[in-house]
Amino acid sequence: MALKLLAYMTELWVKFRTDNPGVNQLPAVIPMVVHHSPKGWSAPRRFREIVDLDASALRVVGDAVPDFEYFLDDVSHARSEDLKQRVMTATSRLALLSMSRSRQQIDLLPELMAWADLIREAARAPNGVAALGALVRYILETSDTEPSRTREFLRQLGPREELAFMTGAEILTKEVRIEAEARGEARGEARGEARGEARGRAEIVLKQLELKFGALSPADVARVRGSSVETLERYAERVLSAGSLGAVFAE
Repeated sequence: MALKLLAYMTELWVKFRTDNPGVNQLPAVIPMVVHHSPKGWSAPRRFREIVDLDASALRVVGDAVPDFEYFLDDVSHARSEDLKQRVMTATSRLALLSMSRSRQQIDLLPELMAWADLIREAARAPNGVAALGALVRYILETSDTEPSRTREFLRQLGPREELAFMTGAEILTKEVRIEAEARGEARGEARGEARGEARGRAEIVLKQLELKFGALSPADVARVRGSSVETLERYAERVLSAGSLGAVFAE
């Protein structure tokens, strides 16, 4: 991990120099790892620990060897109450809760219910529906959380929260289908699934557009429902930043 972090930091600095020619100083990059596993973190946290030099050699050339220590946030056994009190965005706290409880083969819905206020806050943040959708996908993929009950809970919280579920579940379904097709298990059903995928994606896009721009005209609804999956994906990406309905539909 220390080597990976050094590579990431170097990549950021190289990009900074490319984007800012003539600037002689580099911005600080603070390396940090957020970890979750039943056993906790055990890898070296200081770069020098993975360099093959003994103590005597380090005394001679130590200053010439790159060295740093990264921060570690091990949430493997963190209590949900402690995570909720952190001074972070609602989305970040929800992400830490999901990570700390994932891969434990448990139903996360009771804890999500206890965090309903944070879910509402996260859904209303900039790009909140997309971020919450990614969390939904992660939770459904890594825990025993029941999808239908989760959707009903989020539906009760509001339309943005339900849309986040639909987004996350649709992405997960699409990933599973692509993996199945790659293994040759779903070729005979590909066309039917593609039509179903287009219908599901169209309903998600319609909800996104209505949440941002208000009620749509029958012509706009028909346009969305008649679009291909590729076009619908383009609409879904644009709606996050577009200032008008015309900007979403622009060719």
